[in-house]
Amino acid sequence: MSASLPYGEIPDDLQGALVIEPRNIYVAESRRRDPQTLEIVWMLTERERTVHWVGFEELAARRRATTAAPGADHAHAVREAQSLFAQAAALRATDLHLRLWGERTDILVRLHGELRTLLQTTRYEGERLLRAIYGTMSDVAAPAYSPLEPQDARVARSEHLPPGVHSLRIATGPTVDGAQMVVRFLYEDALGVPPEADARGVIDRLGYDGGSGELLHAALDRPGGLLVVAGPTGAGKSTTLKYLLEALHRHRPGLNIQSLEDPPEYPIRGVVQVPVLGEGSADRRAVIHTYLRHALRVDPDVLMIGEIRDRETAALAVEASLTGHQVWSTIHANDADTVTTRLGEKLAGTGWGRNPRILEDPTVLHTIVYQRLLPRLCGACRCLRPLSEAVTLPAMTRRRLADAGFDNDQPVAVRHPDGCDACHGVGVDGLLVVADVRPGGQDHAGEVAPALRARALRLVAEGRVDALDAERAVGPLHPEHGGGQVL
Repeated sequence: MSASLPYGEIPDDLQGALVIEPRNIYVAESRRRDPQTLEIVWMLTERERTVHWVGFEELAARRRATTAAPGADHAHAVREAQSLFAQAAALRATDLHLRLWGERTDILVRLHGELRTLLQTTRYEGERLLRAIYGTMSDVAAPAYSPLEPQDARVARSEHLPPGVHSLRIATGPTVDGAQMVVRFLYEDALGVPPEADARGVIDRLGYDGGSGELLHAALDRPGGLLVVAGPTGAGKSTTLKYLLEALHRHRPGLNIQSLEDPPEYPIRGVVQVPVLGEGSADRRAVIHTYLRHALRVDPDVLMIGEIRDRETAALAVEASLTGHQVWSTIHANDADTVTTRLGEKLAGTGWGRNPRILEDPTVLHTIVYQRLLPRLCGACRCLRPLSEAVTLPAMTRRRLADAGFDNDQPVAVRHPDGCDACHGVGVDGLLVVADVRPGGQDHAGEVAPALRARALRLVAEGRVDALDAERAVGPLHPEHGGGQVL
């Protein structure tokens, strides 16, 4: 702690938000509603100090004026980064963004799928933070941070992590105006699933219900074959795999479950997790194929491949599924139909390409899971309005709801424009899955949109999702506009 922060009772995660002088205390405006900060401020004001709530730029200037040696300055940047991590984790943010533009740095958090400004500081402070996070705190990084090239890293040492966070994944790169860093938070238990939960309880907690839940439960008992979880970036694919595999371990504890991940994102109980280590993209590609072939020789019953990225991985996944192994993986796709198409394209350049109908065999590709995430309305501040008065919804959205069976006087739930303390001013307090789960080997062309939208419409009818959020994720909510009907 620097000379301007003399009190050992101040928690480490607050030190970056405070500057204490003999007669004054300067506190980041962004922490004005934080109970822990208010308690510390109250303690300090008892010692005859005046409180000033200031922007982060002024706070940084005050701190620079009292910072002594360069070593202390760097150590303080590490503490500031730790404080940012703690703030983001307290909000249950999925990502922290640091963006250097001109003379300033914007720091944002992604809450329930949306970016929100956390605070602003100077470019100088931003550069210090980026160098401290990448060069000092990360444990799988190049020797030095370079603002002129993309770099990846990982923070896994416990002294740098807030409670409940397993690790942080770092991506940096140059921009037209400066540089940026995105920090992905990987929580130890993202959904709060009890360790003793049975398979059905886990599937329900993930948000899969009805026929989708039954298909997933049946997939746990398959003797072999490939299950693919698909969706866009940020759709929760890795989280779904983690909890399904843990459920599989409890459901069938005698299985040898192995995973190959580049790198492992979450701890998965009951799974032997193997990190794929390689430097460049070409090196990683060769290494993962070596690891995959080795994995098939260590007597696995279930093999989880973090992502099917290329044709060699796709071919080995199919090969493993045909030799009596369960294979679980993810793939990026825009809908469930695209999954089979994309896998077919990757197999085209391999030996399996000579059998273009291989993926139509349900013993090979037995289950396709396509999912998206919808923001869940905050139960403490959501607003109920008659449909005709829900002016925060576009007129076309209100019309589609009316066409889907909503009466004009029927209450619909919408976001509170200012949120509340419970949801940190966002208006939503979590995410809900909408999914299309289907068996492999069948032609379901064109069914994915109605399946997702019907589920989203049901969540709107239950008051759990704002209709505008639903349409942004899955498209129009009425059949004449390509949507579904209230079920």
